[in-house]
Amino acid sequence: MRPQGKIDPNNLKVSLVPLTLLCGTYPLAKNRSDMGCEEYTRYKMDWERFEYIWAYNYTVSTVRQASPRDTTIHPYLFLNNNERIAYKNGQSAHAAVYSSAATVFQDFTFV
Repeated sequence: MRPQGKIDPNNLKVSLVPLTLLCGTYPLAKNRSDMGCEEYTRYKMDWERFEYIWAYNYTVSTVRQASPRDTTIHPYLFLNNNERIAYKNGQSAHAAVYSSAATVFQDFTFV
């Protein structure tokens, strides 16, 4: 959820390609059955936050390859520390469940 009155710097429309890749190939899954309702809800929200930010950065990477001189396109900017933590938790959850594909979930590096 975005704080009211703040401008969101992440205004690039996310491509469906990375979303289809992640959601289709790596659907929401958990490797523990002892999560309570609140814990599972947080787990799911973190999972989805990671997927959105990962897809956003995938889109940025693709657009930059097509237009390397465009300096207006930036990777996802976290709006607060809680969002960064949710992303990292979701990233860890993906890597734990799909350990054989953990490299897919690494952070993008931008030049």
